[in-house]
Amino acid sequence: MDYKAKHQQDFLLAGVVLMIMVLTSGWENIWIRVFGLIVLIKAALSLCTKYLFTIEEDKLIYKIFLFNINIYEKKTKKSNIKRIIFKRAGWKTKLAVIKLEKGFPIRIALFTPTTIFEDLLTFCDKNDIQVEKTKDYRILENMA
Repeated sequence: MDYKAKHQQDFLLAGVVLMIMVLTSGWENIWIRVFGLIVLIKAALSLCTKYLFTIEEDKLIYKIFLFNINIYEKKTKKSNIKRIIFKRAGWKTKLAVIKLEKGFPIRIALFTPTTIFEDLLTFCDKNDIQVEKTKDYRILENMA
C-alpha cells in the first residue's frame, strides 16, 4: 500500500512571506540578504517536495520527489531490517524509525493514511522483524 507525505506547508509559506519581506526591505547588509535568499530557496524547494512510502509483501520502498521527479529511492528487503522502533514525535504524532543493517535509518511520520503504523506492525509480524515500542508510543496507542 502507498502512503504519502508533504512538509507542513503553513509554516513554510509563512517563512517564504517573511523572507520576501526581509529581502525587499531597505537593509543594506549584504549578508542578511544572502541568508534570506538561501532560506527562501530552501523553503520554496521544501514546498515542492513529496514523500512516498510503500509497504509490499517482503520489502519497503521510500521515495522522495522534487517537482514530481524522483530524486531519492530506497528499497529495503526484510533481510536488511534490524528492527522498527515506534516512538512519539510530538504531542499527538506517532513516529516509526526503521533501523537497517546497512545504511541510514528511515523515519516515518506525518504520512497519510494514518494506518501506516498498524500496517508496519503487520509487516513486522509477517516477516519476523523485531519491534520496539516506547512508553510514550503506547500512550498514543491507548488514546486512539
